[in-house]
Amino acid sequence: MGDYSPSGDTKGSADSTSYTLVGARSRAIKLAAIQKEHGDLVGFMREQRQEAVEAIRQSGKDRITRQQETRDYSLANLCTAYWKHLEAESKASARDVRNGLRLWVIERHPALSSSKASDITTEDVLTILRAIIDAGHTTTTNRVRSYLSAAYTFGLGSITDPLASSRASGFRLTSNPVAPVKRVASFEKAGERVLTGDELGELLRRLSATNTPAAKAATLSIRLGGQRIKQLLAATRADYDTDASTLTLKDSKGRRTHARLHILPVVKGVTPLVFHALENPHPVRRGLYHGLTMETVSKQVRRISQEMEADGAEPYGWRDLRRTCETMLAKMGISKDLRAQIQSHGLSGVQDRHYDKHQYIEEKRNALEAWNTRLDELKAGKAPTSNVVSLDRAARP
Repeated sequence: MGDYSPSGDTKGSADSTSYTLVGARSRAIKLAAIQKEHGDLVGFMREQRQEAVEAIRQSGKDRITRQQETRDYSLANLCTAYWKHLEAESKASARDVRNGLRLWVIERHPALSSSKASDITTEDVLTILRAIIDAGHTTTTNRVRSYLSAAYTFGLGSITDPLASSRASGFRLTSNPVAPVKRVASFEKAGERVLTGDELGELLRRLSATNTPAAKAATLSIRLGGQRIKQLLAATRADYDTDASTLTLKDSKGRRTHARLHILPVVKGVTPLVFHALENPHPVRRGLYHGLTMETVSKQVRRISQEMEADGAEPYGWRDLRRTCETMLAKMGISKDLRAQIQSHGLSGVQDRHYDKHQYIEEKRNALEAWNTRLDELKAGKAPTSNVVSLDRAARP
């Protein structure tokens, strides 16, 4: 029972080691009751001690399991699993998603990132987004919100999607904490800048004079009707059909499971640009112009824009060039449907996915020949010979 002490326990508590006489009597009564109920008092006390030890051991084991789950199924790991999924699917957005989540979520908020993804609340999401706004980034706020929401949607999909399950199982998500957070509409500004013919001609002249890989890539994109630079830079020698004179790009934008093959005719004036890039591959780096990135091309265009600003031109960026190409193609009489085929956008409907398998090669070739003639005129500073393009194959020279 323990020792006698005038200052010991007076209530007969089981965890005491010393008792007063009153406490000892109380403890003896309790032990007698236990002995009467269980018979073997010593055996029962031994089982009680073993159960206490087991409870402590199990508690420690559960704590380690919880720590392991928090580490393995953290917000950081959910973000990583999502962008690796995009990379495995060869999505063009994978790089931007990885950089955005790594910079603005994982590195800026280590405590939240190390928490279980399933424990993240809407208020936590707002904390992440408010930090981006405080840093002075508007468009980035909506993009990171979109990336986070997509990551949680990906994790939730692992419950029913076998492919997602193999890449995001174990997170045990039951809701998307980003869903209640609204996109900040005022942070999204639709681009409206369209270069004039004179400005585009000046840009082409400056790109030609610069003669860097980035300048050549920008020129090739424009010459091909304003192609997405990421898709263009990902092209390899195998994507160029010398006999058919076509270049096949892989369009993985949107929710496509497999990239759409985007076949472009390479017209006479453009052939040297493609051929030089693809016939001189880098021994290690893959893709057009030796692994050149969109950021490098964008900086090249921005530098020329800044030079032209000194002469009174309005500033422009890479995204404005694709819009400029389509606008000018429209002015030349190229139909909306054919412009969509040339730029590979708006082709996700049922008709395009399942029924219309025509590649429009000849129609695109005819339009791109006229387009490059127009670009040559702009580069030379000449007025256009005609604003209307005939798409009649028989009319082609």
